[in-house]
Amino acid sequence: MYGIPASPQHQTNARYILSLSFDPCQHSQALRYQFMRSPDGSSVQKAVYGKKAGCYFFEKNDTLLVQVYALCSHDPSISELPSIDIKQLALTLNDYVVEMEMGTHFEGDFYKMYVSKDPYVFKYNPEPWPLKALLNVTIDGEPRTFSFDPEVIVGDGED
Repeated sequence: MYGIPASPQHQTNARYILSLSFDPCQHSQALRYQFMRSPDGSSVQKAVYGKKAGCYFFEKNDTLLVQVYALCSHDPSISELPSIDIKQLALTLNDYVVEMEMGTHFEGDFYKMYVSKDPYVFKYNPEPWPLKALLNVTIDGEPRTFSFDPEVIVGDGED
């Protein structure tokens, strides 16, 4: 994502990857997100037709690894990345909250990437429900919160 190579050893731990990103300089609380298939990195699209239209569709027991990117603006006044520390990443799935422990950390000139230690395993739920992510970080010691909330369906593979 964004021309930043993901670590291949992490891509094989899960069937899907949820890639989240934010710019430490942004004013909004919005997380940019993209669901990808692992290991090829192709995008997962929302269903267009039928009862799953408008939702991302996963199957029971599918696994989801989370990558978080802090992508710094290419503002000429910024000479280095600010200090960024992930305090909490919580996924809320149909009112069930899962704390994702962040592990590996990679860094480049204008980005930092964090990868969850373990993947999330989807539980069966055939009705649409919100998948929310809440990311609490500190940027140069200042607390910030970012979030997103698309709808997903988790089927049993029979639909």
